[in-house]
Amino acid sequence: MSVSYMDTTSISNYVLLWLQRKTGKDAILKIWCEDERYFTKFIDPVLAAGKHARFIFEDSYKLREYLDLFFENMTHDDEDKEPFLYIQWDIPGFTSSIVKLENMEDRDVYSTFTRCIEFYFDNK
Repeated sequence: MSVSYMDTTSISNYVLLWLQRKTGKDAILKIWCEDERYFTKFIDPVLAAGKHARFIFEDSYKLREYLDLFFENMTHDDEDKEPFLYIQWDIPGFTSSIVKLENMEDRDVYSTFTRCIEFYFDNK
């Protein structure tokens, strides 16, 4: 399948990941691309109120490495106070998806997630 044009005028130019807790405020990871560089901004109002972590990656491989480590770290976390229970990803051009955090360890779920991100950035 070849995509020659994607109209993004009516949708966001960001990939958004909502990390949902049962009772606490959601954290968010925002991902975007400018000038062939990838940017991320992670905001967790529970653990670091008023602060954020921001990274810049020179290519999609480094972004993918970051996402791999990000989710690997989350699935190993034993946070008791305000654990993340669900991940919602909003990727322009795709439906919004909500999955249980433990399901991100499933190869098919994680592969679908990363392939959607790669498709979006390769064709926007």
